[in-house]
Amino acid sequence: MNEAVFTVQRLALELIAAKRPSNEILDRLCNLVQELVPNGLAAVMRFDAKDNTLTIRNAPSLPASGLAAFGVLTPGPFAGSCGSSVYERKMVAVEDTATDPRWESLRSVAEQYEIRSSWSVPIFVGKTEIVGTFAILRSECGAPSEDQCQLLELAACLAGVVIQLENADVQARAQDALLRTIVGSTEAPTFVKELGGRYQLVNEAEVRRRGFANEDVTELRHVERAMQQDQKLESFGLLAGGIAHDFNKLLVGVMANTSMLAEDDRISEPDMLKSVLEIRLAAECAAGLTRQLLQCAGERKPARERFALGKLLAEVPDLLASGLSKKVQLRTQLDAGLPVVDADPVQIRHVLMNLILNASESFDGDEGTIDVRVSLHRNETPIGPLVSTGDHQRGDWIRVCVTDNGCGMDAATVARIFDPLFTTKTAGRGLGLAAVLEVIRSHGGCIDVESRIGSGTSFRLWLPVDCSVSEQNPVVIPGRAPVSTGKNSRRGCILVVEDDAAIGDVLCRMLKLNGYEAVLATDGQHGLAVFTEAIGRQSGDSSFDLVIMDYTMPGLNGHELAHRIRAQDADVPIVMTSGLGQVDVLAESGEQVIDSFLCKPFRPDQVQQAMDDAVKSRQLLRT
Repeated sequence: MNEAVFTVQRLALELIAAKRPSNEILDRLCNLVQELVPNGLAAVMRFDAKDNTLTIRNAPSLPASGLAAFGVLTPGPFAGSCGSSVYERKMVAVEDTATDPRWESLRSVAEQYEIRSSWSVPIFVGKTEIVGTFAILRSECGAPSEDQCQLLELAACLAGVVIQLENADVQARAQDALLRTIVGSTEAPTFVKELGGRYQLVNEAEVRRRGFANEDVTELRHVERAMQQDQKLESFGLLAGGIAHDFNKLLVGVMANTSMLAEDDRISEPDMLKSVLEIRLAAECAAGLTRQLLQCAGERKPARERFALGKLLAEVPDLLASGLSKKVQLRTQLDAGLPVVDADPVQIRHVLMNLILNASESFDGDEGTIDVRVSLHRNETPIGPLVSTGDHQRGDWIRVCVTDNGCGMDAATVARIFDPLFTTKTAGRGLGLAAVLEVIRSHGGCIDVESRIGSGTSFRLWLPVDCSVSEQNPVVIPGRAPVSTGKNSRRGCILVVEDDAAIGDVLCRMLKLNGYEAVLATDGQHGLAVFTEAIGRQSGDSSFDLVIMDYTMPGLNGHELAHRIRAQDADVPIVMTSGLGQVDVLAESGEQVIDSFLCKPFRPDQVQQAMDDAVKSRQLLRT
């Protein structure tokens, strides 16, 4: 336990030295302590001497209903462990809440939340002033051991330091406000300057004497930097989006044709097959680059799903097995009871992998540690050097911190890391962090970074969440299962609607090689005419087993065509293709109209998977 106590002390002091917000430090302190006390839940109550009241301020593992149940306590001999601790000015250990008279007024709360024992230590500022209590609520009866008493005393001491610093900051702000009021109200010209001559404080009399306007431009400069960043991304996005769209069309032909060649029995020469596979691999790498370009351009919007972030984070180490240095230790920590996030799991996974790989590279082959911490922040506003207080409202957020103890960055580098095409890597493209920034922004979140040369780097991601659903009851995302396409014993007849002749041709050839019949329509209007004619020939039932259509087409686009087809045939599965990203298409067309999505560029197996998914989805809707 002694080693654990030192660890708690070190981590808490590191947070204090980093000047993290007091609520964040106290939440972290609670989590650290309760990890060391079996079946324990830690809480910090604040004492208001003026009103003689105690209220819970920090209890990260206690549900919101529990916070409300405790309410406001008045210290006294029968006000629970915390109220008694303040009243007696010493540690109070209640071994059994069901029988101890000190818990008489809170017995119903203890029964409801299965609190069987409770140990509380007063938090002092200085030698005599009590500002709160640090408590452990346990689901088992019993008294604290000597080591556990030592741990609680230390936690209360550290909490006292945090609260004292918080109070000092509040007092400093009040004194600053008072000073500004006094200076502003005096009639004599008054000002405060730095040694370099820059004004720090000036009153109206000095402004009139000098004949210039002086004002506080701190927030204005922050807004200007944010606008400049947005303008950079917008300008780059226009260029990147156009290049990515055109490049994606070319890649469809390259990837599709090389995939078909790789499966062709006539390509039997090993060297030739190797060349084909290398071309396909290069095309897939290029496709990944276009996806990054589209993310930077803001054109790949999140395909939102409710999922447990902890489950997704658990997948990352395996996905990074080949890219993460063996000398780097990756550690993850998640708060208990995290709500599910409503986000794009593919994009969030990409963000986490990007940040962890960047952190790994900061060690330059040396040993190091990467810590990923996921925490819940209730009724807070995101903060940080790069987060403007006016950008985001107070609410519930999940914060993901990716921290390394690598080489770190200087201030000039930190100021540019999110700029498109800026990179410190010899083989980098400068798209990774620009894409990360756009992904987080597209989810309504924000990102912040702190770094020092030689001390490491910490990225903090803030994502808005709905705390009504927790990871304890996550929404299960069903896995995909192959479904045979086609109404009869034949493979099926597919209508392909694609205005790009090369893409339409290669898609039809893919389908035919897999045993399907394929009919190509060259645009939306043509596709509607072909489908309508087939309906007429079959007396109300289409001869097509499935429709694959492009989203962006002249005249009648994929969105409009899908609705027109669905009005004629409620059962035909529809696959939408696009290089823009899934969510835009589904948001406009509607989940009940489009059955699956195929992202360009694609391979034959991805085409088949999209078709299987469409058939399965339509079957589920019919039942």
